[in-house]
Amino acid sequence: MKKSKRMALIRRLAVQTEKKQAVLLGQAQQKLNREHLQLEQLEQYLSSYNDQTENWSHTHISSQTLQEFSSFIVQLKHAIGEQNKNIGLVRQHLNAQKKRWIDSNNKVKIIDKYIEKLVKNETRLESRQEQQMIEDLISNYGSQGWK
Repeated sequence: MKKSKRMALIRRLAVQTEKKQAVLLGQAQQKLNREHLQLEQLEQYLSSYNDQTENWSHTHISSQTLQEFSSFIVQLKHAIGEQNKNIGLVRQHLNAQKKRWIDSNNKVKIIDKYIEKLVKNETRLESRQEQQMIEDLISNYGSQGWK
C-alpha cells in the first residue's frame, strides 16, 4: 500500500477529531449565549424592580416591606455578579475549545499538504519507472534488432 493511501487513513481520523471539536465548539458557544441571555433577564428584572421603587416614592409603604424589597434587590445584584463570573468561566472554556478546534483543523491541513507532497513524489517515481521500462524495452529491441 502506498504511503499516501496509509496517510489517507490517518487523515480520516484527524477529520473525525476536527468535526468532534467543531461540535464541541458550537455547544460551548450556545452555552455562552444562554448565559448571556440569563444575565440580560436578571438585569431586566433588576431594572423593573428599580422602576417599581421609584413609583413607590409617591405611596406609603411599610418599613418591613421596604426592607424586604431592599434585601431582594441586594440578592438580585449579587446574582448578577455571580452570573458575570459564570460568563467569564464559560468564555474561558469557549476560548479553550476554540483553540482545540483550531489545532485539530491545522492538523488536517498539515496532513493534507503532506499527502499532496507524497502523491506528487509517488507520481514522479511512477513516471520515472515507466520511462525506465520504456527505455529498457527500446534498448532490448535495439540490441536484438527488429525481427
